[in-house]
Amino acid sequence: MLLQACSAAKSYNDEFADVMNPYQQGQLKRAAKIMQEQHVSDWKVTTNEAKLTMKYGDQAVLANLERGRLLFDAGKFEQAIKAFEISETIINQDFNERAAVSARDIFSESEALLVNQKAMPYRGFVYDQVMLGTYKSLAAVFTGDLNRALVESRRVDEIQAAAIRTFKAEAKGSGSAKNQWESLSKRAKKTKQAEKIEASSIPASYAQFVNPYATLVKAVLRRMRNHPDETGEVDLRNLASMMPDNKFVVRELKRVQNHQSAAGTVYVLWENGLGPRRKSVEVNIRYGEIRAIADNFRDDLEWFNTAHLALPEFVRGKRAAKALGIRAGEQKVATQQVCNMDMVEYFEFNQRMPMVVIREIARLVTQETLSHETRKAAKRNQGNGDGTLEVLAFAGALIYKAVVNQADDRCWKTLAAEYQFAALPIPANRQLELSLRGGSAAPTIVQLPAGDAVLIVVRSVNPSHISWHAAGFPLSLSNIG
Repeated sequence: MLLQACSAAKSYNDEFADVMNPYQQGQLKRAAKIMQEQHVSDWKVTTNEAKLTMKYGDQAVLANLERGRLLFDAGKFEQAIKAFEISETIINQDFNERAAVSARDIFSESEALLVNQKAMPYRGFVYDQVMLGTYKSLAAVFTGDLNRALVESRRVDEIQAAAIRTFKAEAKGSGSAKNQWESLSKRAKKTKQAEKIEASSIPASYAQFVNPYATLVKAVLRRMRNHPDETGEVDLRNLASMMPDNKFVVRELKRVQNHQSAAGTVYVLWENGLGPRRKSVEVNIRYGEIRAIADNFRDDLEWFNTAHLALPEFVRGKRAAKALGIRAGEQKVATQQVCNMDMVEYFEFNQRMPMVVIREIARLVTQETLSHETRKAAKRNQGNGDGTLEVLAFAGALIYKAVVNQADDRCWKTLAAEYQFAALPIPANRQLELSLRGGSAAPTIVQLPAGDAVLIVVRSVNPSHISWHAAGFPLSLSNIG
């Protein structure tokens, strides 16, 4: 076979596997503790204030995104904010604002040509930066600072606009590269393909890098602040236009338009399952067979020449259940979807693929050239010997190329597969019973905190898991309609 394909032996859990394994089992505090104590070298950043420089590892952005989310889930909100701010600072000051070509870029690109794209520092995606701002905002809510939460939430629009500009500058793939990627994907018949997402199925709003969950969080916080100059109407109107069948969004919009405040309302945000991931798919191009045949088998080693190309494959997220069931007194409701992270992430993944292909082809050419030159040097050095040195050099090159052949499958793994929403009146006993529809988790009783309006963020990483955080806030009586 001229072209063979195989799935990478490493799974996406190999990156921070000791953290992700307990996290997937619902052991959120344990996962946060492991990340905090055993991965210091991954997330730590040292600064030189005199030279205005930062020193950090290639995984620092990703490690702090994961650390921030883990600390958030563990209820350590101030620490979560600090972790997110480290990622944000690196992205803004050391990636987005520096010159397009720098010594670090050149070194990283050169290293990646000899190894793989994982040798490049992880810079994050647009959705990373939007969700980073959203979680900073939510973390601030649970520190009790609603004003700070709103400041962070308002910045999400700015973050999104800046991230889009960076994305467009960095990810302009040529039409030729896109054609090559599509051709390779079609030819790799033996690869076990994950269920595909058709680009035509992505809502137009998602295709503009809009994250409805970020918009919803901003709307809810504005409702809870209850200021006449910041009602959340625009956010809710935008959400209602994207999801006219979401009764909770439509109902909340009508309440705003009728000048009704959020008094007596509990807002429930449910984070369902684990989000999309990447998988390394390796394509082995056995070009030596053709060259050996064309050359009448004058070179026995030529038959074994193989080039290795690795591309990331998008794998859908895994939901924990269909919906979150909520019982409040005699009322029973179920959350409805606001944001599908498969769609949010796949749009950007698909747009970036041409640039990934360009880099992978450059890596392939570099490695094949180096392998060829190594064999030529060994042949010259052995003179009239028995060819052992050449065989060893050839075998070493083949093994090296196979070992380092892995696509960049890094991504923010602790995000949810989807985000759902419900809004309902606070019951007289201020208790909610939460259960998973389509899951096996035991019903959970939540005692609502004091406050005229309450926000609850509920997390379910698997079908038997429910955890939550709640915060209540008083509304200014002068603003209650």
